[in-house]
This record gives sequence, C-alpha cells and structure tokens, in this order.
Amino acid sequence: MKARLLSLTVALAAPVFIPLATAEAAGAYTVLHNFAGHGDGRNPAMSLVADQDGNLYGTTFYGGHGTCGPSCGVVFQLVPPTAPEGEWTENIIYRFNLAHGYAPSGALAMDDNGVLYGTTEQGGDVAGSCGGCGVVYRLKPPAVAGGAWKQQVLYEFELGGDGNSPSGGVVLGADGVLYGTASQGGNSVGDCVDYGCGVVFALTPPATKGAGWTESPIFTFSGADGNSPMAGLLLDASGTLYGTTYYGGSQNAGTVFALMPPTAPGGAWTEDVLHSFLAQTGDGYNPQSTPVIGAGGVLYASTERGGIGGGTVFELTPPAITGGSWGENVLYAFEVHAGGPQTGVVRRKNGVLYGTTYTGGTKGGGTVFSLMPPTVAGDPWSERVLHSFQSNHGRGSIPSGLFLDNNEMLFGTTFLGGTGPCHERHEKLGCGTIFELQP
Repeated sequence: MKARLLSLTVALAAPVFIPLATAEAAGAYTVLHNFAGHGDGRNPAMSLVADQDGNLYGTTFYGGHGTCGPSCGVVFQLVPPTAPEGEWTENIIYRFNLAHGYAPSGALAMDDNGVLYGTTEQGGDVAGSCGGCGVVYRLKPPAVAGGAWKQQVLYEFELGGDGNSPSGGVVLGADGVLYGTASQGGNSVGDCVDYGCGVVFALTPPATKGAGWTESPIFTFSGADGNSPMAGLLLDASGTLYGTTYYGGSQNAGTVFALMPPTAPGGAWTEDVLHSFLAQTGDGYNPQSTPVIGAGGVLYASTERGGIGGGTVFELTPPAITGGSWGENVLYAFEVHAGGPQTGVVRRKNGVLYGTTYTGGTKGGGTVFSLMPPTVAGDPWSERVLHSFQSNHGRGSIPSGLFLDNNEMLFGTTFLGGTGPCHERHEKLGCGTIFELQP
C-alpha cells in the first residue's frame, strides 16, 4: 500500500504570540491529589478520563512497586467528595509488573460498561531482543462494590512486523475493535530498515468466548509517509483514523495523516498524508499530539517544536473539492522559553482550545493556556495563560494533557511537584499531582 503525499499550501505568515508574562489571567486552580510514590503512583504523564459518576481515571508512569527498576506504574481512580468541602479519594485499582506490562502510556479509553483499555510502552511475557515490547490491556470493574478490578493482557508486542512500544493508548471502534499506534517496528521498508518506522494496528475481539484477540497492522510507515507515531488516534463518524508522526514526511519533521477504512471486507486501509511539517520555515514540527475535530471537519493539534522556537498550535482545514489539499494554519506560535505543547489540545463547544506547555510561564514550571478564536475572520487567535506552574513546587510542575468534563471544568496532571512524601529517587522534586482548573 503506497501513501499519497499531498502538496499543501501552508499559511505561515507572521505567527502571533503574546509574551507570557503579560498574558496571565488566573483561573481557580485546586490540587485534588498529591502522589506519594512507593505503593502509590508516581509521575502521572497523560490526560484523564471520567465515568458517568464523575470518577476520574488515569495512569502513572512509575510507582506502585512491582518487579521493575523504579517500579512499574499504576492505574488509579479518583473519587469526588460527597460533601461540598470534602476531599477527593484516590484508589489504586491496578499495579503493573514486568510480565503484564509496565510504564503505562497514552490516555485510557473507557467503554459504556466502565471497562478501561490502555497500553504500556514496555513489558509483557514475550521473549525477544526488546525484552518485552509493550502490551494492550483491559481492566474490568469489580462485580460488587469494594471488589478488585480484573486486569487482562489482550496482546503482547514483539520485535517485528506487528510493531512495538505502543505509547499512544487505544481508541474504541465499532464492534469492540481497538485501534492504536506503535512507535517502532513494522516491516523494515523505505527509510526504516533498522528498527521500523512504526505501525497503526487494529485489535479485534475474539468471535468465541475464551479465544485470543487478533492484532493486525493496518498500516506500516515507511519514512516518507511518516515515522514514529507516538500519540493516540482520533476516530471520526465515518471510521477514518487521524493521527500524527513525530518524524518522517518530506523534511523528516513529522506528519499529520488520515487512514480510510477499506471499501470491501478484507481490503486495505488507505493512507493520506494531510500535512508534512516544514522545519525552519515558521511551521511547527515534531508533533506528539492526538488531533481533535471541530466544526466542518477541521483538525486541531500541536507541535512540540518550531514556529518561533517553542512549538505551535495549528489547524488543518479539509479541501473544498474532492482530491484537493488540506490547508494548514498556525494559530499560535510559542516563544522559545515556553517549553512547547506536547500533549495536544482539548476543544470547548464554543471553539476555545485549551492545552499545556511543559515548561515556561511566569514561574518556569509550565502553563495551562487557552486559545480563543477571532470574532472577525482572518484576525489572529487570542492566547491567555490560565495558570503558571512553579518548578518543583508543592502545587505541581510539568503539566501534561487536559480533560474537559461535561461541566466544562478542566482536569489535568503534573509529572512532578506536589506535597506527597515521595520517598523515592525524585523525592525533592515531588511525585506529581492531579489538579482541577476552572477556566
């Protein structure tokens, strides 16, 4: 299957920025939980998901003990208080180990029954040169209150054509099929003869009870069409998958791609490269974010680098005619010291975008920002810093992705900081936090 590289007209004229020190507009920021390390989690690095009762779920990259070096990571639940001035309660619902995967990565997915699905970058019981190349797992809620969650490894990756190091989580499709990305592996083709440029995979549930799930690489990257997909996927109503690759494309600066499902059973998926990033031209590069979709099928995402040095938030507009080119527009370019957005943006119903930078801001520990669309077409978007984090601070530092709930409250995590005892390797830096922010 050969990808079709599109020739794009990129709107790069004078990316706008507002100095962060003068754009601050504080939101109501509250720390809901401080991680403590040891049996508790440590270093949450991804965004959260919520169930219908308002419970929050997420993962920590380390912590929880286990048979790994700095501990294997956990899946946690955060329960809201029953009284207005009460405290949130954290429950560890699973602690990882080498055989069942470790270093959980990517945001969790949740189905209508409250079952959680996720990925780990490493671990698994498959022997090979990668010593465990990561897994896709499922966590079923307890049948009775107070019972244990049940973890099951649905698939273990090994070094080869099926991909390895799935770092972006999974998205739920029709009939229970899971779709995700593996940042390495795949057949050695094109520019990827050593480690493979990564794959997009489908994981299909068994037709009979007790049988195994079936993994199928539905697209293998070759370099020119993308390399190293590190983020998760967006699935639209038509079944098309959208994602980003950190490298690859016409200048090896990353891509945004679409994968269209086959038109007949058993057929091939078709890839289109919607945009190849143009390093050193004012465009962003090295995207590590999952796109979100807005009105008219417009895609919004971020790049870690480029623009005027600190990364960008951009939009991709579908072509006006079939077969035409998608148009990219840099909505905002961050200054060099801003630290770059790594985990994408979330979109409010009124079109406002929210995201984070992992450093920068008035205190150096990262920011939560908003981007408001212009009231007059063609005018620049307006950026505002809602919260600045302080490096290694008790209220958190180095924020990751955001979750926007039905009440349009923002929830997020910080990799470091907090007031937990954290008697581990990073005890002076803090083990991380979960926070709430009212825009």
